[in-house]
Amino acid sequence: MSCDGGDWTGGSVDMRVAACTLKAQGWPQIVLLADVGGVLYQAEGLPALLPVLTAAIAQRSGTQITPADTTAASKIMEGRFKGGAEQMRSADLASFTDLVRLGRFYNSAQNFAGAENAFRRAMDIETRVLEGKNVPKTLVEFARLNGITHLFVARPAKHQKPKPFRRTLVQDVVRLARDMQVMIVADHGSRAHAQ
Repeated sequence: MSCDGGDWTGGSVDMRVAACTLKAQGWPQIVLLADVGGVLYQAEGLPALLPVLTAAIAQRSGTQITPADTTAASKIMEGRFKGGAEQMRSADLASFTDLVRLGRFYNSAQNFAGAENAFRRAMDIETRVLEGKNVPKTLVEFARLNGITHLFVARPAKHQKPKPFRRTLVQDVVRLARDMQVMIVADHGSRAHAQ
């Protein structure tokens, strides 16, 4: 797991909220640290478990964590994770992990249709809707925040040439994602509709 430096909530119980990513699958995690009476308490899990993690620290430390403290931690978490990470549940992670294992098993048994089906189902779990005015910037920022190292982008159709002195969306993604591997692939679905 890799984490950012985190931020302190500054409430009655000062908690440090760090945004993390699991290295194996790139799933988001949070780590909460709380200094109560000179003892450091730590809890970690999916972002959706924030209320459970704060309650665990409160129970273990014998200190009440106020709703204002939890709200401050939630605001820090929401600022770090964009794209619905706080809505992900542990069942999603378990399903994703199981489907990836199944895909690898089918692939090793040369059952490529079964492997493709398992990997497609795993990808459905990981689908996100991103919102932002600058599409390339929003996409690349989301990828960085979530530890994504490979992007697959559809090549623009021939009828979608950029205006003079303007870059295409793909060119902007490539320019912004210099620290990632960007694969530009043909979009056969668009070509079929255009004909």
